[in-house]
Amino acid sequence: MSKGFQRREFLQTAILWMGSLFLGGPRRKNKKLPSQVLGKKPNFLFIIIDDLGWTDLRCFGSKFYETPNIDNLADKGMIFTNAYANAPNCAPTRASLLSGQYTPRHGIYTVASPARGPAHQRKLIPIPNKRILDSGIVTIPEALKPAGYVSAHIGKWHLGDDPDSGPLSQGFDLNIGGYRMGHPKSYFSPYQIEAL
Repeated sequence: MSKGFQRREFLQTAILWMGSLFLGGPRRKNKKLPSQVLGKKPNFLFIIIDDLGWTDLRCFGSKFYETPNIDNLADKGMIFTNAYANAPNCAPTRASLLSGQYTPRHGIYTVASPARGPAHQRKLIPIPNKRILDSGIVTIPEALKPAGYVSAHIGKWHLGDDPDSGPLSQGFDLNIGGYRMGHPKSYFSPYQIEAL
């Protein structure tokens, strides 16, 4: 059996397990589900936010920020209160979350080049860094697709460009604003993304 097949099978099993938690697992805040949801596949809304403090949302204790829509999602869904980031910055964290792999496996260790600052001041030799998530790596949306899910990527991608290494090549059915840079030049369509 190939590694790719084992990985795909593992991701599908993990996603089904996560779905079963969503439909009645112990971490749900609201134990009751609307009757129209019962018997249907659960929807997944996975939000990744750079530089969000652990108490920057009202549902996590903020007394300053008002976040009623996120609070409503948290109340009706599942929240996680004990986790670690896969990496200290955005691109490797996103690659790890999408693929289920740690940075040494997918090769994305940081944003841009790890050889930062004057060479004579570096204490360590920087490890080679990839800036594109290999399209051969199975991602969550690719694992969900055989179960009939449709997925969209909206916002920051920073792991390559469509059609070869952007969100559409990694199983997403729709990509709004995501490309090789950390963010589009504009958040209004067509995002001022140069032609690829």
